[in-house]
Amino acid sequence: MLSPSKRDRGGIHVISNAMEIKDIIKSDSDRLFIVDPECYIIFTGETTDDIKPFIRIGNWNDMPVELVPLIENIIITDGLIGDPALEQFNIEVRRLPENRYIGSRGIVQKFLSYQRTFGLDLTNASIVDIEKDLPELSRAKNISHKDQFIGVFYRNGNFKTLLNKNTIFDLNEITGRPATWQRLHDILSEAHRGSRRYDGSGMVIVGHNPMFYDKTHFCSYLFPTNYLRDFSLLGIDPGKIEAMFHPSLNLISLSKFFKWLNNTGRKIKIFANSTDVELLKRLYAGAAIRKDNFSGLSYRADSGLTIRNYPDTFNLKIGFNNVSPAGESVTAAFIKSAGGAREIIREEPDLIIASYTAYEDIAMLLKSTAAPCAVIDDGNRNVRKLAGGERIVLSPGVQYALYRFGRAEHIDSVVGLGEELTTRITGDTDALRAELTAPDEGGSADGA
Repeated sequence: MLSPSKRDRGGIHVISNAMEIKDIIKSDSDRLFIVDPECYIIFTGETTDDIKPFIRIGNWNDMPVELVPLIENIIITDGLIGDPALEQFNIEVRRLPENRYIGSRGIVQKFLSYQRTFGLDLTNASIVDIEKDLPELSRAKNISHKDQFIGVFYRNGNFKTLLNKNTIFDLNEITGRPATWQRLHDILSEAHRGSRRYDGSGMVIVGHNPMFYDKTHFCSYLFPTNYLRDFSLLGIDPGKIEAMFHPSLNLISLSKFFKWLNNTGRKIKIFANSTDVELLKRLYAGAAIRKDNFSGLSYRADSGLTIRNYPDTFNLKIGFNNVSPAGESVTAAFIKSAGGAREIIREEPDLIIASYTAYEDIAMLLKSTAAPCAVIDDGNRNVRKLAGGERIVLSPGVQYALYRFGRAEHIDSVVGLGEELTTRITGDTDALRAELTAPDEGGSADGA
């Protein structure tokens, strides 16, 4: 059995069967467990010995294994509550017929087909079509073998669970709270929609990869897992992401974000070689998802930002426009993997950005170019070897604005360094490096 608890794992834990149900369920509201922003568990039993006494709406990345076999019915709403990519962690794939997926057949079929992306074949899962299999109940559909529990599906996408004619679960009422994933996306977008922080050009390192920005819009290389927290800290409006580049597709990190795009009717361009994007498009038909191959891609944003794929590699060529007071441009090469790096360096881009793992393989090649090179901390522990060296290390969770300067006064006008420091920076590079690395002769013997 499960009971309310202040412990981790969503506030539920296994308790002894010696307890009586009245010790756990003191009122109808105690039957509802909100274990995650979009995962709701409802207890329908009368004793601690009841078989499969739970109903699940949504899903949860940390679903306890003890709870999975106790769930009788799985509700699939039209709004796809939960994250469909996490369903694999909420079921016993070897005992699929024991669970019933309940909802409109069309949306349930899309939901189950989507699981093929993760290697799951749910062909044998039991499906209850609320329109066809339960016609005698009209708008009220029996979702449990226990007669006192009734599930009501509404045409506006709402779903209620009634116990003895009393509502113990109202999906619309719960999802109107700030805690749901949908609402968190909405709040984040509303909070940062008018921000001018990203009016210029540059990149933000989110997770272990860059998101390139230009005139407030973003293009993401891969997509971070914990993006809501990162976007909140960095002031990024998720609605301003207009393109994604995925040489290797991981829909677990994408699914929740695309569900928000679907619910808000937004559009996005995704470059990926995987055909799994078609399942994503089918599941989230409300979003305008345009898919093209990553290999050989050529993309031009409305702002003028251009991104191309270096053939037969995971690497990109990015063209930033108007990054100087004189309206000059900058061509940056992003090197994710070492393949093709020699040819990229020969092109002499204005800037090279390399993940540290790729940098380890191309460090010697970089000695043949005068182009500045920035290295992304991609989680490789060896990146600490670069501390104090000549290479600029780009850290996760930091925004890096990109400027190109032709005269010293332009530097001061943008950065505000002051005339003296600006003059030193724009002076002799070797002399400045020697000054910065020279020992402090004025310090005391103990380093004070």
